[in-house]
Formats: sequence, C-alpha cells, structure tokens
Amino acid sequence: MSYVSVPKEEHDSPDAEQLAIKTRDPSGRLCDINIVLALVAVSLCFGMGVFMFFDLAYDQMKPAETTSAPQFQFNCGSSTSEARAAGCRFDSTTFTWVPPACFGEPLMEEFLGSKNWTWSLDELEYSR
Repeated sequence: MSYVSVPKEEHDSPDAEQLAIKTRDPSGRLCDINIVLALVAVSLCFGMGVFMFFDLAYDQMKPAETTSAPQFQFNCGSSTSEARAAGCRFDSTTFTWVPPACFGEPLMEEFLGSKNWTWSLDELEYSR
C-alpha cells in the first residue's frame, strides 16, 4: 500500500495560515494607537484639573501676608487752621491739605506751570 497525499485547497495551505497569523490589519493597529493616545490626553487633562483645583484651594487657605512696614497715618484736620497747625501743606494738584511727607512741591510747581490757571471764589464766574 502506498501513501497518496490528499490535495488541499489554496486557503488550506500552511503558507496562507502563517501569513494570516503574522499580518494584522493596519487600520486595527492604528485604532489601538488612537485609543491609547486619547486615554493619555484625557488623563493629562484630568490631572491638570486636579492640580489646578488643589493649587487654587491652597492659595485661598494661606493667610494674607502682612507687611512689616509701619502704617502711616496723619490727619490734617477738618479746617484750614487745623491743617496749618498740623504742618500740612495745600497741594493745588489735588486741592487738598497733605502732610509734609506727602507734599510734592516739584510736581505741584510743574502742574501750576503747565497752564495759566485762574481761580475764583465766585461760583458764577464759571458761567461767564
């Protein structure tokens, strides 16, 4: 008795099976890469959101920083005589009495020299 091989169809050949196993649909691999990239992007966005939330919450919980510089308070009073008695100077730039430390004479002189200013005590002077 002799051995006779059974004819195989083309799709049953070992070469076709090996080829089907080794190769993969390129669009499927691309789809997997896109899914991984999308998951990484979503994770990064979520992580940044959590970080920003806690950073903002931490900033709001910190006590306000206080300055060590002394607070300056000076009162020129509520009348011309009180202001003069306190050593205050009248500043034409702001039309107020200011403490000597705050009086800027060069600035006021520049302001007064910038134009021919005229003042009047008569309220009707403005309408003429």
